[in-house]
Order: sequence, then C-alpha cells, then structure tokens
Amino acid sequence: MPDHQIGPCGLGDGCLRPEFEIRAKYKCCFCGFQLHNPVSGCSRPHGEDDDKVKCIDVIKCIERNSSSGRCPGDEAGGKKRSHTSVQMEPSKIRGDTRRVVMKGKIVVLSAEQSKILDVYENSTVLTRVKEVEREIRIAVRGYVWSHTKFAKGEGSMSRGRMIGCKRIKLVPEFGNSHERPDFTKPSKGYQSLILNHCNYSSADKSSEDRALFWKSYEDVVKSEIQVKRSSASRAIKTTLQQGECFSTVVIIE
Repeated sequence: MPDHQIGPCGLGDGCLRPEFEIRAKYKCCFCGFQLHNPVSGCSRPHGEDDDKVKCIDVIKCIERNSSSGRCPGDEAGGKKRSHTSVQMEPSKIRGDTRRVVMKGKIVVLSAEQSKILDVYENSTVLTRVKEVEREIRIAVRGYVWSHTKFAKGEGSMSRGRMIGCKRIKLVPEFGNSHERPDFTKPSKGYQSLILNHCNYSSADKSSEDRALFWKSYEDVVKSEIQVKRSSASRAIKTTLQQGECFSTVVIIE
C-alpha cells in the first residue's frame, strides 16, 4: 500500500476521514488493522508515542486478534505491550468466560470473574436500607479513613476523550477501580473491611452476592470518603490560617 495514498482506512464505510492520507505506520498495535492517525478519530494513541495507535472499538479488535491467531499479549510487530492504563470495555461472552482489557492487556476472565462482571453490568441494585447505610458510614470513619492516602489528582472527574463532537464514555476497569473490585482474589483493601463489617465477608457470602452488595452501596462509601476528605482539608487550612495570624517577625540589628 503506498505510504501517501488518500482514501478510507480499514474501517471502510465507518471511516471518519476518507480524505486523510493512509500511512503504513498507523496500524493497530494489537491487531495490525490499518487506521488513520488519531486526529482523524479513526484511532486512538497507544502510549506516549504519536506514531503508535490502537483501535477505538476494543471488541472488534479482540475479534480480529483472535481470528488472526496472534497472541493477545503481543503487539502487531511482535513486541510486548506497555502497561498503559486504559478503560476496560467488555467483550462478548464466550461460553462461561469473557475477555476484557485490563491495564492495556487483553485478559481472559475466569467463570467466577465473568459472573461478577455480569453482576456489575446487568444486575438490579438492592433496595437501600438506612441502617446498612449508617453501618457503612461508621465503617468508613472507623476503619477506612485512618488508613487512606490520596495521590495527586486522585478523585478528579474523568470525563473521557473527545472524538469529533462525541466524548468516549469511560467504563470503570474491572479489578482496578472503586466501582468494580474483583472479589475472587483475597484482599485486605477497604472494600473487604467494609463488607466484613456489614456481615458480607467471603466466608458468609458468595463473590456474586458481595459484588451485588457493593454495586448497591459503593456510592455511599465514595460520598463518605469525600466528606471526610473535605473536612480534613478544611481543618488543615484553618490551622494554617491561625498559625499565620499568630506568627511574629523578629528583626535582629
């Protein structure tokens, strides 16, 4: 294919910029599909290198990867993928398991993990109980907050990336987000502390029951953490302001 040929990319009728040049370097790092550059909206950048791109439709990328027989962990050129953090988008259900993108790698979930993901995506939340909400807030204040640390920028709203006039919706990544924890793995994180406090430990409930409970009340946990964080920030600012008022300047002649 000529390097400077003008026309639609491999998306065919789905190409957004058929008037753009087709360059051989703009091929999906995962499935090798010919695309236009990210500016066209037909692809998105992969990592920090502007010349590396990947498909926007992860599901079709996975299908092309499977049909070509390429190892899901390898790039089109045989190089290992970097662990660039991307949003998780579910694939089609294949038997009892599913394929998802986690930390930039295509991962095959176990049957139990697939059921948990199905709970997050399709199950109806439980009816809220005021007593349970109160116990969750007590757990956050008593067990979680004293061990909580925040990184720079954490908690800021991620609105997704603009493609033309549309914004790509970010989906919480399974096993690596507050909204969709993986309860098949033993963990001492704050999710397990809260569930144990509410009698939803792994010994008492199945992983699917725990996932449904978390889906129903995770926003209560997030809200209480935000309240505690705001209160702590306000107290720090007040202390600093009071210290400035009582500070004195000593001039030595």
